[in-house]
Amino acid sequence: MRETSIVCSASISGCNPALKAVARCIGVIANADATRRISDQQYDLLIANIEEFLLSENGSGIPTSALAELVIREHGERKSIPLERGLRYLFEAAEDGYLNAQVELALLASRGELLPPEYWNHEIDRIEIAPEEVDIFNTAQATIWWRKAAENGSADAQHKIGMDLIHSNDLRQFAEGTAWLYKAAYNDHPSGGAAYDLAYLMELGCVTPDDPRGMFRLYELAAQTGITEAMLALAHYFENGIGVTKDLKVAVSWYLKAAEGGHDEGHLLAALISGDTGQLEKAVTAGYLQAMLILGPRYLERGLSWDGFEDFRRGLDLYEDFSHHQEVLLDLACFYKSGEFLGVSMPVEHWMRLGLGDSERLERALACFEAAQTMGWPHATEEITQLRTLLNIDDDDRV
Repeated sequence: MRETSIVCSASISGCNPALKAVARCIGVIANADATRRISDQQYDLLIANIEEFLLSENGSGIPTSALAELVIREHGERKSIPLERGLRYLFEAAEDGYLNAQVELALLASRGELLPPEYWNHEIDRIEIAPEEVDIFNTAQATIWWRKAAENGSADAQHKIGMDLIHSNDLRQFAEGTAWLYKAAYNDHPSGGAAYDLAYLMELGCVTPDDPRGMFRLYELAAQTGITEAMLALAHYFENGIGVTKDLKVAVSWYLKAAEGGHDEGHLLAALISGDTGQLEKAVTAGYLQAMLILGPRYLERGLSWDGFEDFRRGLDLYEDFSHHQEVLLDLACFYKSGEFLGVSMPVEHWMRLGLGDSERLERALACFEAAQTMGWPHATEEITQLRTLLNIDDDDRV
């Protein structure tokens, strides 16, 4: 995320009306919906006019950040300013300390898209340059500009520098990396990623932990930026009253936000508090056995009533779906064998509607115990022998 903008920075405020108009034009360029409404020719003319003004005598004294911001904002599907000229504007502004330009150069270098200055006066598509030379240049420039951006206050750059140092496997650099994470997490524009990584390192014991309230605050900062893992951690803190007053309702809301963000475990953890069937169903769909072990018996218990066929069928389907787990397979086998749940016989009508008479049920029970035998269950042989006897099946009758 950009921490500064040409439209609202101190370098623009209070300047002449012409430059304010330029700032508004640059804002339009950054708006994809607005630029789609004009033709390529109109777009190129707009960019050319802004660039010409900024380079003219009328534009003298305007900070280099204006041209750099023009280059940054037009990056995307449409690029009117040639790369070699755009790089010159970016480097000039970055050297002058403009943070956005420093971050942009760091990003370009990290992607291997920078070219050494000696090539800027050539047309890019006609340059013959060794790939290894480009790689070496970009690696060096990425280090330089991430460091400069971090020192200039970019929380994202501070986060990146910090994690790079932490992953260096050098204890001295680990300490420096931790210091950068603290700066990024407690920046005026904090990095949610840094806050989460710092809290996680504290959880692992790699960094001296803050008090619970401090840990809670770090996870809160990270969760507010959309990091689902932080949302889960924050919900856990609310659920257990760690560093904050215990609040199960708020805990459930954060678990659900994590689930909405793509972390399916949130459905399960929210349901374990609320017992909500809908959340359990979503957790089951995501493959969580724990959810099935709650939901399956719930449906079968409801299925004990004469009008509970749909619940019975749904419960049976859940057990079948999770029968690759030995504990579920054995419960299913026993259910088929006895026809009972919680010591109560399931209505015969339910079984018959599925086409399962007594023999068919026992055959399914036998198949389940045979599958359990392949899984190594030690008592399978006894059950298999008993069921074969009940079904009058000889060993020679089975393939």
